[in-house]
Amino acid sequence: AADPISDGAGGAANERQMFVRAIVGQTGDALHRQLITSKNTVRGGTFMQASTEQIDLLTGLPNINRFCSLSQKILDDAAERAKSLVFVYFDVLNFRAYNYRYGFDAGEQYLVRLGAVIKNVFPELHVTRFADDHFLAIAYNRDLEQRIDLVRQSVAFDRRSKSLNVKAGIYVVPNEPNLQAVRVCDNAKIACESIKNASGVNNCYY
Repeated sequence: AADPISDGAGGAANERQMFVRAIVGQTGDALHRQLITSKNTVRGGTFMQASTEQIDLLTGLPNINRFCSLSQKILDDAAERAKSLVFVYFDVLNFRAYNYRYGFDAGEQYLVRLGAVIKNVFPELHVTRFADDHFLAIAYNRDLEQRIDLVRQSVAFDRRSKSLNVKAGIYVVPNEPNLQAVRVCDNAKIACESIKNASGVNNCYY
């Protein structure tokens, strides 16, 4: 049977698919092991409360509060703003049906692997799981749509996830002071939600 990640033709496409496979196979599995360890540690009562308040215990990524705090520091830095920043909000379509069909454990494993993919495609700054099956990244505006496409290609980890797709809302940060991280995050979210039911439209700029 064909591997959903390896379908396609052309040298450039094959290189992208190899890159996606490496991300999914290595970091996703590593983060899944980290998830199991973290859950067991929390159950054992040895996990410091201060750290759990800053980490999404499912994915190991910063939680949304920590992400906003880190992002605010970047937005307040004129040198960082001058590099051209973007916020990208990801929404996985049909994830509720995936959970219903394959179970919540499979859904959790999928989100862990997807979080690992997004972090590896956007490694330069920060990524969070915004809520449920939504992720948010702050990154530099470099090869942006190509990188979003890499995330989208990697959605099909296996045959079960072949029906899933990713929509992306993009907010290009203006180079100006007094920006609020919470509002910037909301702008990327609004852009994504505006195309949720738009067939054939996967990316939207605020």
